[in-house]
Amino acid sequence: MAQHDEAGRLTGYVSVNRDESERRLAEGERERLHREVQTANARLQALSLRLLDVQEAERRHLARELHDEIGQQLTGLKLILDMNAYQPGKPARASLTEATELLGQLMQQVRELSLSLRPAMLDDLGLLPALIWHLERYSSQTGVQVEFHHSGIERRRLAPAVETAAYRIVQEALTNVARYAQVKTVSVRLWREHNRLHLEVVDTGAGFEPQEVLGAAYTNGLAGMSERATLIGGQFKIESTRGVGTRLTAMLPLAITDDEQPT
Repeated sequence: MAQHDEAGRLTGYVSVNRDESERRLAEGERERLHREVQTANARLQALSLRLLDVQEAERRHLARELHDEIGQQLTGLKLILDMNAYQPGKPARASLTEATELLGQLMQQVRELSLSLRPAMLDDLGLLPALIWHLERYSSQTGVQVEFHHSGIERRRLAPAVETAAYRIVQEALTNVARYAQVKTVSVRLWREHNRLHLEVVDTGAGFEPQEVLGAAYTNGLAGMSERATLIGGQFKIESTRGVGTRLTAMLPLAITDDEQPT
């Protein structure tokens, strides 16, 4: 590019290398994208590790239940049946009665464990029937009454990932209410708005400091709930104040599926 003085006389040239400028801009853009990809990969790795931790915690819980409860019951049942083989007459009948009672307890424990892991109703009938069943069972077991309100999800099946995430988030939230909130009632709301499923669990109980709890190694399931929402592109929020109560909300996108069908 030519340079001129005030009189219009040529004084020199300034060389502009447009290709070099564009190359630098392209390199800067590549570096920015590279940093973003590295950040996203780091977050994904952290999330994957946390998910593995949650899975291992569930497996440890299942292993303890199988060993401590069901294993001991089976051992006791075997001992009774072994003793029965050498006890003719009335003692044998008494042992068989005891064995039958023990077997009934064992069957109930297996059923409860199976329901806790994943109720078949969630797969067969969908989110709303499974939640209604769970809330009734929850109240009978804990004494905490649930005020349940829902809209827009009647007679519809959602994507399996959405139904599972919503069910587990509500399940875990209510477990925390029963353990820590010290209340007799809790409110649960689910509603569909546009292409999103919203859920809310509110209690007016003991409350806590969210940052303090989330920063601890043991987070009362809060990290797991957040991850369930995040993994399907949703959002999760927890608000709590000591002595006032806790409000948990989640938004789950429904656009991850195109095959919603009326039930």
